[in-house]
Amino acid sequence: MSKDYEKIYRQVKEYEARMHEKNQRKIRMGFKVNIILPLIFLFLCFIIPGTKFLFLMLWIISLFGIAFYLLYVEYTDYKALNKMKEFGVIDEDIDRNLMGDEIDQAILETRDDIESRINTLGKELERLKHQRANFNKDDGETNNSSGHETGGEDS
Repeated sequence: MSKDYEKIYRQVKEYEARMHEKNQRKIRMGFKVNIILPLIFLFLCFIIPGTKFLFLMLWIISLFGIAFYLLYVEYTDYKALNKMKEFGVIDEDIDRNLMGDEIDQAILETRDDIESRINTLGKELERLKHQRANFNKDDGETNNSSGHETGGEDS
């Protein structure tokens, strides 16, 4: 009986993994279609005279349709993940992303890059402030030591 359980467990886990991979491909394709299809409608809107309103409506409808499709794919994957967690097939602490781990890694790299740029700019700003303070201090000493006094002379 335990071999049957292990076999079923493995099959369910493999099925869920395949379904998740298919959903990831669907999301990628949905994003591509979300870019290409509206551009086609926009292009046709300007090429074919007298149909601007029609293609504008098709463009807007296609954007909503693709958005609803992407939401549907995300929601079905979310529900499947919750069912797998409920049945104990997947650990509770797993939080997976339909966009894949590459998106998380790209976000982390971008955040690190931005933080390093901010630190570099902060150091450069401090260096410029210090340089400006030294310049102002040197300029003030030069004016005082030259002996030139302004104002206060009687004629």
